Amino acid sequence: MPATLTWYGQAVFLLRSETVSVIIDPYFSDACADQGFIRLYAPPVRKGELAVDYALSTHDHGDHLDTETLRDYFSWKHFIGPSSCVAHLEREGFAPEKLRPLNRGERIDAGDIKLSAVHAEHTEDSIGIIAEIQGKRLYFSGDTLMNPALFSIAEEKPDAGFLCINGKFGNMTWQEAVVFAHALKLKAAYPCHYDLFAVNAEDPAFFVMAFQGSPVKGRVLERGRAYGLEEISF
Repeated sequence: MPATLTWYGQAVFLLRSETVSVIIDPYFSDACADQGFIRLYAPPVRKGELAVDYALSTHDHGDHLDTETLRDYFSWKHFIGPSSCVAHLEREGFAPEKLRPLNRGERIDAGDIKLSAVHAEHTEDSIGIIAEIQGKRLYFSGDTLMNPALFSIAEEKPDAGFLCINGKFGNMTWQEAVVFAHALKLKAAYPCHYDLFAVNAEDPAFFVMAFQGSPVKGRVLERGRAYGLEEISF
């Protein structure tokens, strides 16, 4: 079976290979509504309809590490994330044997998907993710501000990047994300973290149009659609 990538909005991505599945930053509830972050659209999956091998959070914020989502919306065998995320889930009563830390500079082989944690300038131990799958290297920024420490990610030689563009609440602007995509020498760049909350929204068209005439292909993904790796425009 060919590998696929599905974007569920915000920073939620599902990777499936022939043998394993990994969901990144799952947030399907409305748990952040009491902080003013109200969903603009219904959860893209119904409770109980999704099962994955690995759930991964890039940092300990509610729209990236959500205990309600992890308990009620889908089943998972293993959780991966920075030490702060693991400690949070332990305090919430999740089984410690199912939780595994992944901190900056570390790597985990999740079946035939290789996951490496890189720097993200957001919380004390926030991470971005390089996922190597069927010979392709995909970079997921998580939440991050622009920072010189990020440019070393170019050494990982990612093929495609999925970059936050909202420019608020500790994230880079779409203009900074464009500069960053060029610095990483990406073949393709995709915006994320711009669509779920009205207070945290941005127009992805600006990001995509900025790549016209450049070596980087900019594109907006359709929520909920499973793309084969060959469709990700390398």
